[in-house]
Amino acid sequence: MSYVSDAGVVGELSFEQYNLFPDTYGALHLSFNAEVKALEAHLYRADAFSETLDFGIDLVAREAQLDDTNYSERGVRAEPYLAWTPDEDARLELGLGWRSYRMYDVDGAASALLLREETGEISAPYLRMSAVYSGGRGGDDEAAGALEYGLRLDHYLWNIGTGEALSDSRLEASVTQPFGGSYRLLGTVRAGSVTGLNGNDTRAVDRFFPGADSFRGFAPRGIGPLDGDDRLGGNSYLVGSVEVQRDIGKVLSLPMQAGLFVEAGSAWGWTTR
Repeated sequence: MSYVSDAGVVGELSFEQYNLFPDTYGALHLSFNAEVKALEAHLYRADAFSETLDFGIDLVAREAQLDDTNYSERGVRAEPYLAWTPDEDARLELGLGWRSYRMYDVDGAASALLLREETGEISAPYLRMSAVYSGGRGGDDEAAGALEYGLRLDHYLWNIGTGEALSDSRLEASVTQPFGGSYRLLGTVRAGSVTGLNGNDTRAVDRFFPGADSFRGFAPRGIGPLDGDDRLGGNSYLVGSVEVQRDIGKVLSLPMQAGLFVEAGSAWGWTTR
């Protein structure tokens, strides 16, 4: 059992094993409660085609009937991908997958905007391109208080070959600077933007809903455009945070930290038929 800010108390089952198949890492994660059911399965083989070219397969399924939204959603996607790792700090991924998803059971009392977005199954291929870079790590450098930083860029082309094609870009950047022996300063920026490519509108299941884990101090899905009491989500979002953490020792042999943070951001923009 665990507590997830976006979904409440959930039951979880996890399994992972190196060499599940020869030279292949495998992982499976299930999470479930009355509102959300999710499954993730991953296979990954390093050096599958060369010393710098790896291969992986992701399978993700999720169904949600959240009590603070007036609709249900369901989605399944499967994606084989290649990962090029020219060095230990850089990584480029290219995936071509298939996704099937829908937005359904919109409450009759919901916003007319959400009622117009209800849809049957949308099934189509998609393309993912990702770039990941991290630096400043290493035992000697870390002990000397070196700056650590990371950057991840993801771009999805959803629903290829349909009238519902979407361009979806996401960014996450972080820096960590240790100081004073047991302190560290952290800065994080997360952003995203989604838009229709054929003059089509986005739906609530396509848009961003910052809150809870993704925007601390606010309720799940608590930031962004509203119509009455209905959360519509934003086509774009930006969240930035600055945090100071301090190591405070161990409790039950687990390292503990205390911290202060400031977080600011917004979600904006929506389109509907």
